[in-house]
Amino acid sequence: MEEYADDLMTLGEHAEAVSKLTAHTAGHPLREHPRAQLMLALSLMGRPAEALNVYADVRQALVSQLGVEPGAELRRNATC
Repeated sequence: MEEYADDLMTLGEHAEAVSKLTAHTAGHPLREHPRAQLMLALSLMGRPAEALNVYADVRQALVSQLGVEPGAELRRNATC
């Protein structure tokens, strides 16, 4: 799914990528890479506030459930 989402974004199909990644991340809430992809797709669609909400949600989950801060990829996408 993550490679497919990359392909969709390369083709400019950001809305489709958001749809697929939203469903994917619901089933894998602590996986950082698809969350970073979702943040990027939202940003590319001009929806930066939603991208930051994704970051806040995953950060809260990582801290509360695993006791760790988000990795570099997520932090980098939070500044897009």
